[in-house]
Amino acid sequence: MPIRRAWRRGRVAALCGLAALLLAPGAGTAQEPAQDIAPDRAPDRLYLPLASRHIGLDPADFGRTRWNEVNPGALLVWEDRFLTLDYGVGAFLNSFDEISITALVGKTWEIGQDANIGAILQFSDYRKNSEFFPVALGSVALIPALQLRYRNVFALAQPGYQGGVLAAGITFALR
Repeated sequence: MPIRRAWRRGRVAALCGLAALLLAPGAGTAQEPAQDIAPDRAPDRLYLPLASRHIGLDPADFGRTRWNEVNPGALLVWEDRFLTLDYGVGAFLNSFDEISITALVGKTWEIGQDANIGAILQFSDYRKNSEFFPVALGSVALIPALQLRYRNVFALAQPGYQGGVLAAGITFALR
């Protein structure tokens, strides 16, 4: 069992490491001197998920009596980096009342002065509950989502086969 736990942690660490490598502006190209790069490696935005609502998903179908719909967490996001995509890492309290480590990649488009819309692919460690997701690599569930952000508020729609999850929270620019 300790080897299995270490293997899971290693996969999450590998995802986080990959994200860190891709986050540097101009990754894969000639870099400027190190003293000029460090500030650009800082995240651009902080997301604080707060709550979710499960639609068309009966908790009994997933061996539960209820869903956890209070989902505090924190995600750091680097916007418009390698291949003009956004990358992020963080953790949150998931719908199964467990902490999930997560990494994400996505693309956002401005639709107004204070608003944007985006498509995201989230890689979240749900441990044994990953079996309930249509696509999972071991304990890591692959979750597609659509996001709408207006000023400091965001909403996320995660569609599924039987229903979906709507999530919401607040977000702040870090630079």
